[in-house]
Amino acid sequence: MEQVQSQDYRKPEFEIMEIILTDDDDEDLYLTKEAAEIAGIHAAFKTLHSGEELCDYLNIKADSQDTPYKCIAMVDINMPGIGGLKALEKIKNNPKTKHIPVIIYSTSSSQKDIDKAYQLGANSYLVKPVEFQGLVDLMYRFNGYWVELVTLKKN
Repeated sequence: MEQVQSQDYRKPEFEIMEIILTDDDDEDLYLTKEAAEIAGIHAAFKTLHSGEELCDYLNIKADSQDTPYKCIAMVDINMPGIGGLKALEKIKNNPKTKHIPVIIYSTSSSQKDIDKAYQLGANSYLVKPVEFQGLVDLMYRFNGYWVELVTLKKN
């Protein structure tokens, strides 16, 4: 039987994207970036602390036509002020930002939160692992799909 070789579907190195981590917990932001580095994610990271900061940042980027901009937003649900679900709703209802993938990244595994996130247009819902190794494993999978495999729209 002839053996089929798998193809390398990863994108070229020059297609660097920005991953916007939005969480009010500095330790979670730090650990997520550390796990992403261990997992070999080649992206620029931007950290924000609220849904309001995220919406403002994405609006500024969307209005800037200097260069094509590709990003993914990873957003926690529970934040003071505008939380992750409200930010998701604003992003998906804005014609300038609705194409941006928004991944809800939360400690909540509540089916109610998961259903609401998808109803509002979330592209994925990831539950934060309790252990750091679990976070590293999750970031390996995240990298394989969102960074290496998926082709994102440029604004």
